This record gives sequence, structure tokens and C-alpha cells, in this order.
Amino acid sequence: SSDLSDDIQVSFMNYIADYQTKEISEYFLGLIDEESNTISIASIKALGKSDLKNTIETLIEYLDDSLFDDLRKPAVIEALGKLKAVEALEILSDIATDIYTENSSLRWRAVVALGEIGKEESLIVLKSLFSDTDPYLRNYTITALKHFPSKDVEGLLIQGLKDSSWRVRVNAAQSLGELGIKDSVPILIYKA
Repeated sequence: SSDLSDDIQVSFMNYIADYQTKEISEYFLGLIDEESNTISIASIKALGKSDLKNTIETLIEYLDDSLFDDLRKPAVIEALGKLKAVEALEILSDIATDIYTENSSLRWRAVVALGEIGKEESLIVLKSLFSDTDPYLRNYTITALKHFPSKDVEGLLIQGLKDSSWRVRVNAAQSLGELGIKDSVPILIYKA
């Protein structure tokens, strides 16, 4: 209801997002075009918990729409990652590898979403980004690599221990520990 403040509406939306039915997901889809960015973004994030068949297709259409508000696109990328939207691999890969973008945070979010999707195609893109000049992108790449089997990412994570950015090195060390990669113990002891 428009009589309620955005904060109250968002609280309500966050609550019902965990109990989505077809009708609730359709309600959230209808709120994407709301005038309020706060309401729109909350509805998009809630759709990350949807199992409505056309949710992924609709979110991809919004992400691909150049007229769609750029402030809302990060939420769309996050929702596609949460939904493990294999259908979005191409557009997310394009965003993640777009070195000319004015909004680096879209690249960072796309990298995380590719990790959440967890497909071989995602891993290929993530490996290519590991040498990017943006230390934040490399750090998000480390975070994304945690979604893959340790045997597939061990070498990159160990390489991350030698990165010029301290954030990447710390994240790589934590990731090696979280994934229980025993071969990294001597290197971690040396680094410590």
C-alpha cells in the first residue's frame, strides 16, 4: 500500500520473500517498475528467492535494457546469481569482462554471480579475470572461486597469496582454509 513508508514496505517484502508462492513472486515482478528505487530494489532482491519460471527471463530482459535504471541493475545481477541462472551466463560474462564500463561495481557483482552459478563456463571467465588490473575485481574473483571444487581452483587461490593487493592475499588465505586445501598449508605457514 502506498500509505506505508518505504521502510515498512521493504520490511514486509523481506519477510514474505522467504515464503514465496506464485502470487507473491508475481507481486514482486510487478514492483520492479515502481517509481521508488528502494521498493524496486527490494522486490528484485526478493525475486532472488523465487521459483517462478519466468523470473529469470524477466530479470535478464531488465538487465539487458539500456533504459532500465542503472541503480537497479546491481540488484538484478545479485538476484540472477542467487537463482543460479545458467540462462544469464552470457550477459553476466559480458558485464564481468567489460573493461570499459563506467560502473565497476556491476563487474564485481557479475563476478560473484558467475561464482554462484558455478558452471564450467563461469570458471573459464573467472580464471581470465584473475589477472585484471582492478584489485577489487580480483578480490571478488577469489570470493567467486569458493563456489567451485577445490581441485579446480587450488592453483588460482595459491597464486592469490602472491597478489599485490593485501585484500586479495587475505581473501585467498581464508578461501584456502575454508575449502580445506591441505596442499596450501606449507605456503600459509610461510606467509604467516
